[in-house]
Amino acid sequence: KESAYPDDLSGGMQQRVALARSIVIEPEILLLDEPLGALDAKVRKQLQNEIKRLHKELGLTFILVTHDQEEALMLSDKIVVMSNGKIEQIGTPNEIYDTPKNLWVANFIGRTNIFSTIALSEDTILFESNEIKICSSNYNLVKNEKINVVIRPEDLKIVDSGNGFIRDAKIIDVIYKGLMYDIKCIHNNNVINVESIHNFEINKIIDITFDPNDVHIIKEIENE
Repeated sequence: KESAYPDDLSGGMQQRVALARSIVIEPEILLLDEPLGALDAKVRKQLQNEIKRLHKELGLTFILVTHDQEEALMLSDKIVVMSNGKIEQIGTPNEIYDTPKNLWVANFIGRTNIFSTIALSEDTILFESNEIKICSSNYNLVKNEKINVVIRPEDLKIVDSGNGFIRDAKIIDVIYKGLMYDIKCIHNNNVINVESIHNFEINKIIDITFDPNDVHIIKEIENE
């Protein structure tokens, strides 16, 4: 391919050549601005793995600009989440995904379920009609304080009626995504997204439960 003109190369090969030309001059910092945005899914995944390998082997600082949240989580050691030129949160991929600072970050990075409720004490919240003791004391909750409970779809589990924290939800849609089923439920006019390895029938009435370890709290004041 060394004799080929740029227009003769595929999109993936063009990006590989551009990356090689940038690396050969041995920069201290490499800026990648949406490098994979125009590629199809298979080639994008291949180049993501290639960038991750090069970053590890060369020890360069890569600054990657992307709107692809999954790409950011996969490739980064540290993520800066920005909105309208303002930094919303800085952290590791795990910190950004598991402990978003505010509702904007929670909604932007991956899918999530958000429930509005109140705190009953410094380590207990009201969820539906349940008193749930949360596992972190870092929230400094105050009795009757308004809070948002954030739970990712993969952390919710569908169970038989009478066994969940959320009672009598109705399954309204099921989409098979290869490894998981994307299940949409309705409860008190609120849509709840659940990911499960099990398939369920549409219109089935179910309960939904979760491990309190997977609950993240965002205070109302943090979104003002």
